[in-house]
Amino acid sequence: MEGKLRTHLFVAGNCANEKSALNKSIVSVYCDDDDDDPDTRAGVILSSRLILTAMARPTPEYWCQVVIEDDIAPTHRYIRESWETLHFQDEINDYPWSSPQLQILVLYSPMVLTIGKFNDHEVAKPMLYGKNPTYKDGDVCTAHTIIEKKDRELDLKVTYQVTMMSDEDCQKIYEDMDDDVKCITMNDCDTHCEDLLPGSAVVCNDDLVAIVSEHHNCDNKKPRACAEIISARSWISNILQNASYASSSCRIVELINFRIVLSLNVFVITNLKNY
Repeated sequence: MEGKLRTHLFVAGNCANEKSALNKSIVSVYCDDDDDDPDTRAGVILSSRLILTAMARPTPEYWCQVVIEDDIAPTHRYIRESWETLHFQDEINDYPWSSPQLQILVLYSPMVLTIGKFNDHEVAKPMLYGKNPTYKDGDVCTAHTIIEKKDRELDLKVTYQVTMMSDEDCQKIYEDMDDDVKCITMNDCDTHCEDLLPGSAVVCNDDLVAIVSEHHNCDNKKPRACAEIISARSWISNILQNASYASSSCRIVELINFRIVLSLNVFVITNLKNY
């Protein structure tokens, strides 16, 4: 059970929360498909170029901005863009209990992890993820998420206590629940639809064990479905070890150039057909 003296207490709605001890590992993620109304979600730093999050309806047109706050940054925040999304499972998933929602955003340029003359100021920190289950059913763990602030105020990184449900209890509510999905309930309130953003991190015994899924028809009276990390650890590990993602800016330029060339080819072929 994770239990520490509560400090820095905030209140969002009717649900009390505390400042996240993992605020260097959690980022704000804003994604858009050119409709000028970005979706807001949380993300977990895996490396300087890779961010783990959750989406129900990823599309090829999706682009995302990742924001990490820092007190001594020029504008108190660093912003990075992602034009490439890697999917644990490719299909659109409006029913997050039926299959796990896990996406990795590949950043165009690396995130700043440390700065200063001796690199002694930590801006961001990759999060450890569990290679083996580090919790039992009924354990109390923590969910780390974002409270979005308006205008140019910095987002808050907060944590809530949650309980890990047994698969048997969750299946009573979600009959077609996937084996790679885990359910959680909030301990102090029943407002997970408002308080837990998609991509929030569920942490047990200092290990990332699950990512909170996106529910388009969320019901606070039901538990929240999450994607278990244990099932995706090989997928995550392979991406982290893939040398090509160490130069993701080249990959993104190639991807953009390919789309431009493809569009030009379609334009030329269409014009030729008109002759």
